[in-house]
Amino acid sequence: MDIWQIVDLISQVGIFIFGLGAVFMLSCLKNKWGNVIGLAHQPFWYFTTLYHHQWTLFVMSIVYTGVWLLGIYKWFYKSRTIMGG
Repeated sequence: MDIWQIVDLISQVGIFIFGLGAVFMLSCLKNKWGNVIGLAHQPFWYFTTLYHHQWTLFVMSIVYTGVWLLGIYKWFYKSRTIMGG
């Protein structure tokens, strides 16, 4: 295995762990930190899709980044504004 294959393997493990953690936290626990974990796993997607030349998935990853950021805004900032604090 060369260094790029090792980095790709690490990236795919990161996608699995962080992706599963984000979905679990949001779906099962209704926890706002799921959005942060989801955003944290986007660089793994960027690397893997670029490494494998999967351009459509790369663009989709950019869109997902926007969705994670929107979730962070909704849970951390908008709810604070509605509550008045």
